[in-house]
Amino acid sequence: SVPKRKTDLEGAEASLSGAAAAIPRGRLRVDVPAPIASLVLVPALPAFFARYPEIQLELGVSDRSVDLIDEDVDAVIRVGTAREGFLRARHVADLALGLFAAPGYLQRVGRLAHPADLEQSAHALIGFRAMRARAPLTLAMRRGDEAWRVTSAGPVAVDDGHAYLAAGVAGLGVVCLPRYLAAGTLARGELVPLFGDWKLQPLALHLAYPPGRQASRKLRVFIDWGVELLDGRAPDITRPALTTPGRPHKKRLRRELSSPPSTKATDAP
Repeated sequence: SVPKRKTDLEGAEASLSGAAAAIPRGRLRVDVPAPIASLVLVPALPAFFARYPEIQLELGVSDRSVDLIDEDVDAVIRVGTAREGFLRARHVADLALGLFAAPGYLQRVGRLAHPADLEQSAHALIGFRAMRARAPLTLAMRRGDEAWRVTSAGPVAVDDGHAYLAAGVAGLGVVCLPRYLAAGTLARGELVPLFGDWKLQPLALHLAYPPGRQASRKLRVFIDWGVELLDGRAPDITRPALTTPGRPHKKRLRRELSSPPSTKATDAP
């Protein structure tokens, strides 16, 4: 009958309208550290846009600290945790770290057998001033039961990841780098690894955003895609270890990484 056909047509239209509303769309502005953007995120964007063609992504690429509210930024990816206490933050990955130096630097200044050698006046550990931090770079290293702390001291300190890498390649001193960032220079022989039997605590990678934006579908799919992307960079980039005892269930782990967080971000150590 005509009334039944009309009802069926209205139901189909409502279904199509609901499906269209569920498609992630619109502008999404994300601020990302320069090395992560150029080496990890940007090369993978064709796959993101193939999956989500209705999203327009604006990337702010720098190592500076942005004001998410004043600059209308939806989310920020940061090494460490967000300094703004009101932000929501999700620990999405850990960055494996290592110490590296240029072969020419080691030839000129001398080989390093122990972290204590960095305290000799001839050696320099290049400083990194993250987010305008005034404190010098301090590294905690461990080998079995032996622990050692090293503080940066040298002719230069920088606040940009690419410049920090370049300073190491130029032979200005020893650099502490995420292994994903050092990989290319290691392959080309521009840097060599140091203290292979010593371990550095990995750097936590967080995604932070203002309260109230976690309901945005476009932000949710970007976070899920980002977690999936980082999964493919192991062992240089790994998922954070869970604190609950026993082996985590895969579905539970995915839920913890993709559901809205319940705690606010705290200052980075």
